[in-house]
Amino acid sequence: MQGQRHTSHRGMLQPNDRKGYWTCRGTVPVRTASGVARKRTEIGARDSFKTKAQCQAECDRLNAFYEQRALEDKKQMTFAEAWQSYIESGKPAPKYSARLLDTFGMMNVRDIDGDLMVRTQKTFGIKQTPQTLKRHLYAPVMAIMNMAAKSGVCDRPNFTLPKGYGDIGTPTPPPPDDWYPQVLPLLPLKLQALLVYLTIQGRRLGETLRIKWDHVDLDRGCIEVGKTKNGDSILVMLHPMTAKLIGQLDRDEKYIFGYKPTQYGGDAARKLLHETCDRHSIPYYSPHVLGRHAFARRMLKAGYSLQHVKDAGGWKTLAVLSKHYGHMAHNETSQAILRSAEGLSLMIESKV
Repeated sequence: MQGQRHTSHRGMLQPNDRKGYWTCRGTVPVRTASGVARKRTEIGARDSFKTKAQCQAECDRLNAFYEQRALEDKKQMTFAEAWQSYIESGKPAPKYSARLLDTFGMMNVRDIDGDLMVRTQKTFGIKQTPQTLKRHLYAPVMAIMNMAAKSGVCDRPNFTLPKGYGDIGTPTPPPPDDWYPQVLPLLPLKLQALLVYLTIQGRRLGETLRIKWDHVDLDRGCIEVGKTKNGDSILVMLHPMTAKLIGQLDRDEKYIFGYKPTQYGGDAARKLLHETCDRHSIPYYSPHVLGRHAFARRMLKAGYSLQHVKDAGGWKTLAVLSKHYGHMAHNETSQAILRSAEGLSLMIESKV
């Protein structure tokens, strides 16, 4: 019995060659409501171990991790353990995982609070801007702790974000309408279609590059966009010109605009646009500016309210729109004021 009990708590991951890269494969102990059970798993990380010896060392580390967690009676978890569970669930590893583990690794997740996060900002070793700290320090720590909170080992984090985060600077003015007919004919078809889609439909570059052909229905003139930045799925109704350009694209490509749905794909599109503008002495505008910013300005100049533009472009709140374009949102309201006063003005005019 003692031997059986000991075996049930052992991690039994072994190196496994997966045609060019190594994974840790086998069974590990996991604690359940009825005791310790065994779970089959396979964990790989191409950049972490490239030889069998390195993989064996990782297997040993993981086996020890699972054994310790299975035998732990108290509900507690270090940040390193929470990070491991987060990665195992299929979530992408944060960009600065090594720094996060160096900073918080051996701490109990319940001991990580707002004061500690503030003290960590100056020593974390990344650009000291509120946006960068939020993206690469606060956001991953909060995501990992939120998952740990579901296991009851800590409360959900309630951190105050870095001072200055959310402050919105002055945006780059979008290009005038005559910029587009100057630039588009100089670009390859797929980049033409991409830019027209961004500016007419008001969508984000990242979500756009992920669109596959099986999400496109040109007969109905629409595209089903998966999860956007706000976590929502939406149906985009296409302008006829946008649909026409998309219809001319290569259907052999997996993604309709032909760029990889990664940072590299976005960078490739920006680079080609930048080089084309420089070569022809035309001002360069980023896809975000010529897309979403131009879309918002165009709708507001046409007399639509901020709320209408927010819903059409999929902004989560009115804050960004109000800060950037609030001064332009007077048309719809102004017309309503004028119409509502017509009766009173006629009465007054007849007496004066």
